[in-house]
Amino acid sequence: MWFRLYENAYPQPLILGDRQLIDDQRFMLRTQNNDRHLEIVGARIDDQGYYICKTGNTIRSSYNLTITSIC
Repeated sequence: MWFRLYENAYPQPLILGDRQLIDDQRFMLRTQNNDRHLEIVGARIDDQGYYICKTGNTIRSSYNLTITSIC
């Protein structure tokens, strides 16, 4: 299960198994070599933050997404 963590708030569930739980089609589950990855298509500055993949009580992956802009 993929979550997005917000400061001072409950984690927002994004994907459970193969099912998307949010109404934002930019967030997708991709499978490569039997590994599942969260993909954000067209990432925006407000997508910055901490994302985790959790199985049961174990955190399998965690990412801190930082968006930078090149002028």
